[in-house]
Amino acid sequence: MKILVVDDDQHIVDLLPVILRNVGFSDVTCHTSATRAFAGLLSATATYDCIILDIDMPDIDGIELCRRIRKVPGYKEVPIIMLTGRRDEISLAEAIEAGATDYVTKPFDVLQIGIRIKLSAKLVRAQHAINYLRLSQDTQPEVPLGNASALTRKEVVNIFSDDLYPVNTPRKSKA
Repeated sequence: MKILVVDDDQHIVDLLPVILRNVGFSDVTCHTSATRAFAGLLSATATYDCIILDIDMPDIDGIELCRRIRKVPGYKEVPIIMLTGRRDEISLAEAIEAGATDYVTKPFDVLQIGIRIKLSAKLVRAQHAINYLRLSQDTQPEVPLGNASALTRKEVVNIFSDDLYPVNTPRKSKA
């Protein structure tokens, strides 16, 4: 999974690739400038699979950058996670309205950010599965749409079920 991180805080830019490597993601590109990150995104040969943006940056704020990214072909469905110090509801609403998929506040929990990225990876896989099914429907028009839609919903539920509904493990008693 190809991940883009944009944050003007050098500590975050240094820390996130380490965290992401520890949860299995090594293809991470980091920028401390939103302008340079957007230019790099436009000139990239491959689409990023997940994007992590800070909101408060000096050149372009993360909410505006999110809006711009959503207008780029191929980035309408890519998960965008806002990673910010802002905890107010207005910022959250603006970020979601701009196209953010998720919102994590700083300081963040290392385990939590790892889980959020893993969920984003599952979302990417689910989107690829949906796109594949849509393509197969286009090449096989005799397949009823209702059956294909049910299959898609089932696949999406299966992809996320482990994270949404964790298996309860029995607790060991101290007795």
